Formats: sequence, structure tokens, C-alpha cells
Amino acid sequence: MNPSDAVRDATLVYRDHHFPQAGEASGVGALEDDIRHLGVNELIMYLQNRLSSIDSQIDGIIKKQQNMEAIRQKLNEINKEMARLSTEHNKTYTDNDFAKRINELIDQIEALDPNLAAQLRDGLSQYHHILAMPDDGKPVVAGKPGDNVYWGHEIAKSTDYINVIAKQLESSAQMDMIKLQSMSSARATAIQMSTNLLSAFTEGMKSTVGNIGR
Repeated sequence: MNPSDAVRDATLVYRDHHFPQAGEASGVGALEDDIRHLGVNELIMYLQNRLSSIDSQIDGIIKKQQNMEAIRQKLNEINKEMARLSTEHNKTYTDNDFAKRINELIDQIEALDPNLAAQLRDGLSQYHHILAMPDDGKPVVAGKPGDNVYWGHEIAKSTDYINVIAKQLESSAQMDMIKLQSMSSARATAIQMSTNLLSAFTEGMKSTVGNIGR
């Protein structure tokens, strides 16, 4: 096999594979157009770029998973705070430490996902939820602004709301895990193809050198 044969054979193989990049639609057509006129060096560079893109996407998914795990922990802490409060519901809290603690946890979530933090603040501030506030800044509980009383049904509604958010995060994490497995498989395929290409090209070069002078 000579070098040109190696390039031809490798190109035929690559036409059947596509390594998606961020924001790029999957499909063989785009890849085929990309590599149709590539030489060995260009094809190797192309594969390196593809691998770099895949690695970036994998890193992004892993980072997102780590953030989501941290957020789930914060949501669990919010639920623990509400569970603690539920043992003392229908009591007055003049210093409102409970609402302060919940807001601190949401602030920590905001550092990881600002949109989700805004969603939490909005949801927990709705009527009959634990962070509802009137104009004077005191909690609205049981429909009575400013009485600083947390009622059991308000805690229950807020707990249900947090649990819905947690389930949504879990579903998103499962989808990301599927993407991660797919990208990892694509990365392994790209590495194997790169290895095969270099091996074929090396063998072709050896064959060419061996035929010189015959």
C-alpha cells in the first residue's frame, strides 16, 4: 500500500462517521464535504480538531453534571429546613431566620445556575408559599401579610414545589448522561480511526521505500 492508498481507504471509512461539534447538526454530508479533498496531513489535523471539539463537549457535560449535583444538595438543604420548620409550624418567628436561610441557599444556587435561582425565588414567593412577602418586607403566611406565621400547608406546598424542581434536574441529568456516553463513544472511535490512519500511512511509506531501487 502506498501513501495515497492509505489516504483513500481512510477517507472512505471516515465518510461513514460523523463527530458532532457544538452547534453542528449531525449527518454524514457535512463530514463528507469536509474531508473529500484532504491529504494525510490535513486529514490528521481535521481529526485533531474533531477530537478537541468532542473533548470540549465532554468537559462541558461533566461540568454541568457537577453543578447539578451541587444544586441538588442545596435543594435537599432547603427541604431539610422546611422539615425542621414543619415540626414547629403555626408558630411566630419574629427574626425570620428561616426565610433568611432559604434565601442564602438560593443565593448559593444562583452562583451555579442564575436562571434556576430566579425560578426558585419566584415559585417560593407565590401565595401560600414560604417566601411570599408584602410591601413591608414581612412574610405573607395564611393570606395574612406581616403576621410572621408559617403554616403547615404552606410548607407542604413549598416542599412539593422543590421536589418538582429536583425531579426536573434528575431527568436533565439522565439525558446528559446519555449524551456523555455517546460523546465518549465518538471520542474512542475517532482515536481508533486516527491510529488506523497513521498505521496505514506508515505501512504505505515502508512499502514505497522498499520498492525504491528495485
